[in-house]
Amino acid sequence: MITKVTQIFIVLFFICMMRTVGQNVNIEGNVFDEQNQPIVGVTVVVPNSTIGTVTNSEGYYNLQIPQNTKTLSFSFIGMTTKIENVEGRTLVNVVLQDADNILDQVVVIGYGSMRKKDLTGAVSSVRSSELEGQIMTSIQQGLQGRVSGVNINQSDASPGGGLNITIRGSNSLIGGTEPLYIVDGFPIDGKSMEVKDENSQGNQPQNNLNFLNPSDIESIEILKDASSTAIYGSRGANGVVLITTKSGQNQKAEISVNHTLEVGDMLTVPQALSAYDFTWLANMRKIVNDVFYGGIPYETSVSSLPYQTTFNTNGSLVKGSPEDYKNGIIASTDWIDVITRYGASTRTLLSTRGGSNDFKYYFSGGYDDVKGIVEATDFQRYSFASNINLNLNKNLSLSNSLNLSYTTGKVGQSGLLNGDNAGILMLASIKVSPLILLQDEYWDEEFGEIIGSDNPYVQATKFKELNTNKTLIERLALNYKLHESLSLNISGGVNYRDNIKDMYYPKSTLRGDRAGGGRAFYGTNASYTLLNDYMLTYNKKIKNHTVALTGVYSLEYLNRKAFSTAVSGFINDIVENYNFGAANDYYKPSSSHLSVMALSGIGRVNYNYDDRYLLTASIRADGNSKFGTNNKWGYFPSFGLGWRLIEEKFLKRVSIFSDLKLRASFGVTGNAGLSAYQSIPLMDITAVAFNNVSYMGMYNSNIPNPDLKWERTNQTNLGVDIGLFDNRLYFTVDAYDKTTHDLLQNLRLPASAGFRTRIMNIGTLQNRGLELLLKAIILKQKNKLNWDISVNWSTNKSKILSLGSVGSYRQSIMIDGWDPFYVGEGAELGVIYGYKVSNIIKTEEDLANVAVDNPNKRIGEYDYVKDENGFMKEMVLGNTNPDFIYGLSTQLRYKNFRLNANFSGSIGNDIINVQTQIVQNRALGTPNVIYNYWIPEIRNSAGEVVIPDNGKNGLCIGYPNNTVHDISKLVDHYVEDGSFFKMNNISLSYVWTPKNKMKYIKRLIPTFSISNLFMITNYSGVNPETSLYGQDPIRRGVAYYEYPLTRSFSFTINCVFN
Repeated sequence: MITKVTQIFIVLFFICMMRTVGQNVNIEGNVFDEQNQPIVGVTVVVPNSTIGTVTNSEGYYNLQIPQNTKTLSFSFIGMTTKIENVEGRTLVNVVLQDADNILDQVVVIGYGSMRKKDLTGAVSSVRSSELEGQIMTSIQQGLQGRVSGVNINQSDASPGGGLNITIRGSNSLIGGTEPLYIVDGFPIDGKSMEVKDENSQGNQPQNNLNFLNPSDIESIEILKDASSTAIYGSRGANGVVLITTKSGQNQKAEISVNHTLEVGDMLTVPQALSAYDFTWLANMRKIVNDVFYGGIPYETSVSSLPYQTTFNTNGSLVKGSPEDYKNGIIASTDWIDVITRYGASTRTLLSTRGGSNDFKYYFSGGYDDVKGIVEATDFQRYSFASNINLNLNKNLSLSNSLNLSYTTGKVGQSGLLNGDNAGILMLASIKVSPLILLQDEYWDEEFGEIIGSDNPYVQATKFKELNTNKTLIERLALNYKLHESLSLNISGGVNYRDNIKDMYYPKSTLRGDRAGGGRAFYGTNASYTLLNDYMLTYNKKIKNHTVALTGVYSLEYLNRKAFSTAVSGFINDIVENYNFGAANDYYKPSSSHLSVMALSGIGRVNYNYDDRYLLTASIRADGNSKFGTNNKWGYFPSFGLGWRLIEEKFLKRVSIFSDLKLRASFGVTGNAGLSAYQSIPLMDITAVAFNNVSYMGMYNSNIPNPDLKWERTNQTNLGVDIGLFDNRLYFTVDAYDKTTHDLLQNLRLPASAGFRTRIMNIGTLQNRGLELLLKAIILKQKNKLNWDISVNWSTNKSKILSLGSVGSYRQSIMIDGWDPFYVGEGAELGVIYGYKVSNIIKTEEDLANVAVDNPNKRIGEYDYVKDENGFMKEMVLGNTNPDFIYGLSTQLRYKNFRLNANFSGSIGNDIINVQTQIVQNRALGTPNVIYNYWIPEIRNSAGEVVIPDNGKNGLCIGYPNNTVHDISKLVDHYVEDGSFFKMNNISLSYVWTPKNKMKYIKRLIPTFSISNLFMITNYSGVNPETSLYGQDPIRRGVAYYEYPLTRSFSFTINCVFN
């Protein structure tokens, strides 16, 4: 019986199989781009079915389809989806075109993705293809000039140095302005986590995204308006940057090797005095001091000049005149040349990707060895990344992303110099006398210079400061399809980071010797973040109605520990900082520990009617342990509307338009940029003396605030997208209004309170701006010349609407007496206040008419513009915020050649050039300073003019009463125009694909690239993009001997193997 049943079953099975085969046909082909290059990973599906496949590394596909199938759909991110008729065909080759102006592109948004044309908010996208050929250490460099409304400046231009991103202006005064970064779904805090030595200024900020290798990036999306960012609630006020790394594809395995050789030099060389300048200045200063101020006869003064040709008894030259140094008769030192170099760097990335319908993978390993153009500024990165996607069955899939990184960075020494905050390396290279030779360890006091300091070469080569960062980011996600339209995604991840700082000042150096015989420092700042998300998504299309629902429950836990200690008094420098036990003196160590818990509930709905009417609405509830008992939870709603007029019948007849969409959105976001435990009572430790014995005690260090809560930003955005001539021209315009309420501020308290300040939610800040984007396809010729161009422009104005009981105040900078930034109701952030020089006091008549409160009532000093009562009149000298910023990107393609260029610029921003004051106050200068000093008329004993008045309006080259100039007021001479136009990058590539298939090599791409080829600016420093105070929104635009901008030349070879 069983045998007969089995036979019947087998017969029926083969009949069904034959029937099935008879109903299916096999179809195959290749998919190419407009340059006839195969496209990997194109999705090929039968419309309205689950039948489909993906092209392999040759662009080839093979698919079994029902016999009655009429069309196939071919789609790929960044290209226009194509519906191809396949009736009666078994071989179908397809050419896909670039998605004109990204209408059909899929962009990543918070907790999902959607078509660009379905967006109701302001989202900008940068693809990896746009960054091809650009050599970068960090991803922020790739965003410069490419995205409207995004301002990027550098705290430190050294390799691995800090970069600051501000999206649509500053929303906070003390709560931080960096956006939230999301890397493959994992949130990363934008604040720098470097370890600080409180007894040293050697604490340059580090880039918090250095762990990411830019070559692993697939796309970057910048969410700017509240409709896009409100889904991140209490962390979205400063904007969100979504970073998606590369993943596997359904293709034959391929291996890619990318190797870059790079050489860099200074784009702008810092100004420093030559030996001739230095000696000429000293001689001229003595003459003016003696004759003009001291009444000494000219002949007497010149007979004892500090620098004149002098021989010893043996006839050897022991001292020279300025001309002797100019002619090279006496050796001197160019300290800028000594501490700078050509930075030779290498970058290597080895990656492999491939997979099938059920298993896709991407693995990469990278090594970057970047040599800075200043001695002892190096950066090394070892990176590993992987993305794995596995379909366990038709309903269950698993994905895993992993990022491992180990970076080390040598930092150009910027510590205290003899107790003077002017001791950074670049400043020392300008301040130190060029007459001191390289082998001299110290230099002596001369004309007001600091006594006995290590020369710049010693600072650059013997001082040790090493930053080490270890990063692990792991995220595992399980996706289960509960229903055809309903999916559940459960993910968990960990982000572990450990930042370590090692420092050592050798006892053989003056700084180390003064520290007690060598000084060593060690500090670590380690943290781990645990993330657990549960997400339900529902997608359904019923006729013309498309609905997408998203619900998320998120749990995040942060734990951070920090420790640091220092020792001094080493026997010798052999062990350096590797054995703290070899030191005699120990400093009090410092440690801290914090933990933060956050819970979130999120809901979002996307509705699309007939591709014409769009709605996006979301609500997020955030709970955070950092905030007060009465405000643990915050609620952040948003909605956005879109109207695609292009789908209306009355516009379809207007052939000039290919797209027209109106957008409007409103939302509330928050800023949780507050240190932990600020809302509860805190205790601190202090030493107390009793009966001549020191005891440790504790005291209350703050006033708790149970009402402490998030800063809340309400943002309205209005936008329009216009496509013309089949999207050959595409315009995007966005106007926004952001108002931040409940500003976090330190309220000053009366002395009777027992505390100086209390952190409160007080005040309102407003940002208003406009953004424009134009993309144009100038030329589009198949297999010939193609030319694309993209231009963006944006402006933003920040204004303080109220400060409540905090009241107005001034924000000072590093120079005593300089408090140029006014923070008060009605004031704009970044406005510079100071005094305008009216003239130099050159005569007794000038002296009689000086301002009543002029602190420098001496000939040769500044006098100032006065008010109606004759007092110095404080006025606006400038604004550190630009009137507007702009960028331009272009790509030319001819056959297999690719030429890419990217530019950025800023107009109207001013810079407080502190370094100009420093060199004047130290009686030295730079060439542009000393040759603008005023030199008064000097006569000899016969009354003849031997040195004419040079007519300059700078400070006198000499000193009244032989004392240095008192420059305790910020004047307009120190405020400079920081506008610039810069070519960020230009690259030329050639894509070589073997005509006859080679056994191993699939593709070879050589690329020549230049970064920072030129910059046009009137700024006298070396880098107008720098900002000494980094992320501080009040004190932007302060320059202080910035690291020179690097112009680099690189050659890259990319080889892809089958």
